[in-house]
Amino acid sequence: MENVLEFKNVSKYYGQKKALDDFSVVLTPGIYGLLGANGAGKSTLLNLLTDSIKRTSGEITFNRREILKMGAEFREKLGYMPQKQGMYEHYSGERFLYYMATLKGVNKKQAKLQISEYLELVGLEKDAHRKLGGYSGGMKQRLMFCCALLGNPEILILDEPTAGLDPEERIKIRNYISEMAKDKIVILATHVVSDIECISSEIMFLKEGKLLAKDTPEELIKYVDDKLFSIKCGRDELKSLIEKYPKGTVQQRKEGLVYTVVREQCPEGFEKSSNVPNLEDVYLYWF
Repeated sequence: MENVLEFKNVSKYYGQKKALDDFSVVLTPGIYGLLGANGAGKSTLLNLLTDSIKRTSGEITFNRREILKMGAEFREKLGYMPQKQGMYEHYSGERFLYYMATLKGVNKKQAKLQISEYLELVGLEKDAHRKLGGYSGGMKQRLMFCCALLGNPEILILDEPTAGLDPEERIKIRNYISEMAKDKIVILATHVVSDIECISSEIMFLKEGKLLAKDTPEELIKYVDDKLFSIKCGRDELKSLIEKYPKGTVQQRKEGLVYTVVREQCPEGFEKSSNVPNLEDVYLYWF
């Protein structure tokens, strides 16, 4: 039977502030991008799922069972890659994974097999015995991804997994996620559109705690299909254009600068853009 994770009217208040507001979705195996600006409620949602904080109202169920009642049984099904790395710098990469496997209750035989497999998967097998203090930021992120995979979880939670990485490392992490997510429910929270546009089966847009949209990338792009307008401009004009129409992107073309905005109506002086719409445009439209 296919696993089903469901959020039913979930809310989280801090005093009068709504960090998450009546959030409802149904998730089955696949990669779900969770997009939103800082403060949109992404981390709150993930912390509710890991039971790190208590929800104000609503239900979260896994295969129709309330996760709070499942307790440790549900936590065993989770793999979590936090945004901030917490590592013992004097441990080797391999020792750290064995330590994390023990905390997750993975037996020694399974831990040995999984650690060997995951280190090879992320290209760290030759660096397994190096101290973590000598790892680059990208190597640490790859190791944290291995930690999340220990125990073969059914739900994988990734909070800003490519934060602070260079383009090459970002691509590596995205490829690992895509490869390992075939039979898992993966929630990938980020504010970087390029992290999820190629690997997500569906994307959820979260703003001020509210779910604005949940759909495939192809369907979401249709939201802005006729809402892109462009204007050629010089560098002197660009500043005033950005101040007047802040939802836009700048491109350097051979004929000069082109400023493209996402709007319901065509602004004066602009014309329908020849750009092919993408998820970045959808992000600008919603936020």
